Amino acid sequence: PLLEVRRFKTSCEVAGQTVALETAVTLPPNFDPAHPPKAIYRLYPGSRLSEFAETFNGPEIFPARVFCSRGYAVIDSDSPVGPHGEPGEIIKELVKVSGCQLKEAGRLGLVDPEKTAVMGQSKGGYSVLAVCAASDLFRAGVATMGLYDLSHSYVDPNGLGPHYVERHFRTDGPPWADTERYLRNSPFWRAGEIREPIFMAAGSEDKASPAWQSTAMWSALNHHKARAELVVYPGEDHAPRTWSAEHRVDLMERIIDFLDANL
Repeated sequence: PLLEVRRFKTSCEVAGQTVALETAVTLPPNFDPAHPPKAIYRLYPGSRLSEFAETFNGPEIFPARVFCSRGYAVIDSDSPVGPHGEPGEIIKELVKVSGCQLKEAGRLGLVDPEKTAVMGQSKGGYSVLAVCAASDLFRAGVATMGLYDLSHSYVDPNGLGPHYVERHFRTDGPPWADTERYLRNSPFWRAGEIREPIFMAAGSEDKASPAWQSTAMWSALNHHKARAELVVYPGEDHAPRTWSAEHRVDLMERIIDFLDANL
């Protein structure tokens, strides 16, 4: 069946400026406004995922229709953050823009905000653990191919490197110049603050977000008795769209099972 996409606009302050936000909510076929559905909130820092909600696959690697067919609403959010390269606190900004949009989606009766999971890929995976560490907005988190320790990403010769970390995560220099900023904005170092159940996936051949970052994050979460799952797919890289069909299907099924069990 054709899926309905509802849109709404809000605004909030990011890095000292008021920014306009547009949010797209793809509704399940059996949507009943008297009983708002559980939902998946998708985000990627610096991007406006809402612009692509009506495309076949949507803005993410997993088509919204897969989740909607199982009764979930899918929220594709705008996640503006401060200007690249300028010092900032990206986690605080992500919490602010996410909270604003989730609250409005709940107020409009489009979703049940108490039964919403946050989902992201790559920098979006980072964002999942970030907002779970710094807030209680979401019931659960799904992070695929994320990076979680900015200091290691900075020095990893096979990874993103200094320029990317300083520009995109706005750290304003190396870890030894402002250690506290790196700690505040690295989910790994805030693992003890995460209480939500977390599902993570990684590819063993991923160079952008190496699998050891996911393994370290998973280990840290388990160390303080958080509920965390991790699957590392052998031979796969950073982009699931290039993976084998077997691994793509397996990942999709695991995510759905996790959401069904935790929402």
